Amino acid sequence: MYDDETGRWTEGVPMQYSRYSGCAVSAGGGQIVITGGQMEGEVDLNTVEVYDTGAGGAWRPISAMARARRHHGCAVAYSHKFRTQAITDLGCRS
Repeated sequence: MYDDETGRWTEGVPMQYSRYSGCAVSAGGGQIVITGGQMEGEVDLNTVEVYDTGAGGAWRPISAMARARRHHGCAVAYSHKFRTQAITDLGCRS
């Protein structure tokens, strides 16, 4: 976790699933949402977790996506409605 007041990084609370190639987005109100990605062994994830700075810095799972995604984009619009987009060999899919 980065503390902009001290300019230092510290280790934070781990997520339920260690991942890479996911997408993180600020959901406002001190929350960060991370979607999908891959686990070690190239296992694609459909899981979604929320980090809440106001709840003591804890991660919590929320509803999973219908499909596993990696190397995807995500955005927040219309008050916490999330959208992800993945590129496949056949083009884009929602």
